[in-house]
Amino acid sequence: MAKHIIGINLNIIDPLTDAEVNFHTITDVNFSITNKTTNLTIASYTHERTYIRGGKPAGDGKMITLYDVPPLGECFYKWAYQKLVAPIEPNTTNVYGQLITPNEFTGAALVEREVKTDNTIVAA
Repeated sequence: MAKHIIGINLNIIDPLTDAEVNFHTITDVNFSITNKTTNLTIASYTHERTYIRGGKPAGDGKMITLYDVPPLGECFYKWAYQKLVAPIEPNTTNVYGQLITPNEFTGAALVEREVKTDNTIVAA
């Protein structure tokens, strides 16, 4: 078994359901090599255990754009999670010269768990 990032721990209120959610996972990833952007869909759960047992996320999920793409050969899951929570330096711009602002996950804690070879997560 190896440890892998499986999500983000951050307490927020889901705007659609008004439920408090504290565990978030990347469910979809789309890269544009030409535009150097990565679009992520994030699902939010009331608890990590809800995700691990296969429960449904709260709300519809949210889309976040990262103005970068992972280096060739790097695990895109690890890269995307790390970029999603990484601080953004002041006056950082995207490829169009627009300022990049932090997203709601900036500064949040990553969750790592042991994952079996069949992708089964070993609960904490």
